[in-house]
Amino acid sequence: MNYFDNGQFATCYELAGQGMPVVFVHGVGAHLQGWDGVIKAFKGSVRSLRYDLRGHGESERIQGPYQLQAFVDDLQALVTEQGWSRFHLVGFSLGGLIAQAYALQHSRQLHSLTIISSVTDRTPEEQAKVTMRADTLAEGRADKHMAAAVNRWFSDRFIEDHPEIVECRVQRSLNNDPHCYAAAYRVLAESDLADQLPGITCPTLIMTGEEDAGSTPRMAKVMSQRIPDAEVHILPGLKHGVLLEAPDLIAGIMLEFYRRRFNHSLMSGSNPVSNKLMEQGLKVRKEVLGEAYVEAAFDNADDFNCEFQHLVSEYCWGVCWTDDTLNRRERSILNLGMIAALGKSHEFELHFRGALRNGLNPDELKSVLTQIAVYCGIPAGVECFRIARKVLAEESASH
Repeated sequence: MNYFDNGQFATCYELAGQGMPVVFVHGVGAHLQGWDGVIKAFKGSVRSLRYDLRGHGESERIQGPYQLQAFVDDLQALVTEQGWSRFHLVGFSLGGLIAQAYALQHSRQLHSLTIISSVTDRTPEEQAKVTMRADTLAEGRADKHMAAAVNRWFSDRFIEDHPEIVECRVQRSLNNDPHCYAAAYRVLAESDLADQLPGITCPTLIMTGEEDAGSTPRMAKVMSQRIPDAEVHILPGLKHGVLLEAPDLIAGIMLEFYRRRFNHSLMSGSNPVSNKLMEQGLKVRKEVLGEAYVEAAFDNADDFNCEFQHLVSEYCWGVCWTDDTLNRRERSILNLGMIAALGKSHEFELHFRGALRNGLNPDELKSVLTQIAVYCGIPAGVECFRIARKVLAEESASH
């Protein structure tokens, strides 16, 4: 386990796998291990970050009352500390509410949003029931709350076949700090973002159990209707505890969504060599061309050219640029000569900036440009010097 002090309390978190970054946010009264089955089903094909919410699991028992905004701020502090500027976000139950709120405030940081067994647009009757459960926990009666929860969470068949999993989940809830548990449940009971859902702009996957009485299929369908780019899956025969009862199903639906929308098959764990090349290639590509440029290339990719962006990162950068037979300075010199000969001014500017990042100084670059002018022609030299002067002036101004 790892711990991050965000200035208010210590957050317990865990990183695993390789590939595209995915953050998992658990539900009220649970802990990061609640994602074990789903993470296992991914078979290491994503870089997963999961953590214990404030007052839960191994995170610090900071006392309430809590606010939904505080949970959003906790998440933002953690991903900032990890250096994750863009990622996929997945939330379950209360985690799904946190994920909705995060997507509304930090949309540019999300590739996609997955909402599992969460809530919106409660009816008066539904609101009364969840408020009553929150009041029960506020009275310190977690035992009474849990006595009714098991049949809301799990199918009869699962209760019969896996009593040890059910009992473990019950004990986990009973072992929570009662004040923290009640404070978090109050956020779940009193938060509803139904009217704001049209403001979620990233591709969104929504799931809930067919027989979930608290996070109903109707709620899931409302989300899918109000979020502009959303799809919904109602899981037959399941109630609220889908992460424990059907983790393979959950992971399968998510992977299929990622493959359709983000060409995740090129980064899947079924090909660990390719997966590693992609990770290494992205790292070098960002270091040479700049993180903002590379992130924008992926952000602006669509179904037509998404696969090409992966190809560039994996083979151009993951295979060629990571070969240390030539160092990065030498590769920059080669690139500048070839790109100048091809007359690709936009790419020349990009790689001229990269050459500076790779340690070439202005005098060395002037010599490179002179040789380009001799062998590629004076017009090519004129254009290259024009671009170089522009870049050097901008770099000088920025410092």
